[in-house]
Amino acid sequence: MRYAVLNPFVDKATRLSEEQRHLADSMAVYSEPSDWSAAVAVPGDTYYFITAANPPRQGTPVARATVKMYQYHDGFWRFAEASLEPGDELAKTISIKVLPGEGEATRESGSGRSARRNDSLETVSLELAAPITLLDVVERPIKRRSDLGVQIPEFEAVLAGLDGRIMLRSPHLESTDPTINWLEQMVRRGDEYLESWEG
Repeated sequence: MRYAVLNPFVDKATRLSEEQRHLADSMAVYSEPSDWSAAVAVPGDTYYFITAANPPRQGTPVARATVKMYQYHDGFWRFAEASLEPGDELAKTISIKVLPGEGEATRESGSGRSARRNDSLETVSLELAAPITLLDVVERPIKRRSDLGVQIPEFEAVLAGLDGRIMLRSPHLESTDPTINWLEQMVRRGDEYLESWEG
C-alpha cells in the first residue's frame, strides 16, 4: 500500500530556506510502498455442508443426502436444512424474521422508515440456495476404521455445479469443518438479537 497526503509546503516555497525549497515542488507527499500483506480470505455469503449421505436401501429405494445451508441476509446469518434426492438442487425456502422496514414489501413500496425497538419484526420468505445439484450417493473408496479396528463403509454425495464441475462431499469430513461451528454461533447470535428486538 502507498498513500499520499497534501503537501503542507506547496505554494510556500518563499517561506522555506533555500535548501528546503524543493519540498514545495509537489502537490502531494507520497509514502514508501509497504510490504505485501498475507493473503486475505473474504468470507462468502452462502455456505453449504453435506451432513448425511445414504445410498438406496431396502425400504428407501432412492439415495438421499442432507444439507445444512447458511446464507447472510439482511445483516444476519440464516440457516436451513434440507433432504435431497438425486436431481434436486440445494435449495430450501424458509420463513425468517427481519427488522421492521427491511422486508421486500416495504422495500418495493418505498415506504421504509427507521426501525425502533419494540416494533414488531416482519416475517418474510427466503430461499437459501446454491446452484448445485445432487447427482448420487456413492461409497467412499477409502474406509474409516472404528475404535475396534473394523472398517466402516462411508458414503459421499456426488454434486454438480452449473459449470459442469463434479464434486464429492463427505459428511464425515464436512462435520469436522470449523466453519460450521462459527456459522452456527453467528446464526444463534442473530436469533438472540432479533428475539431481544421485540422486548
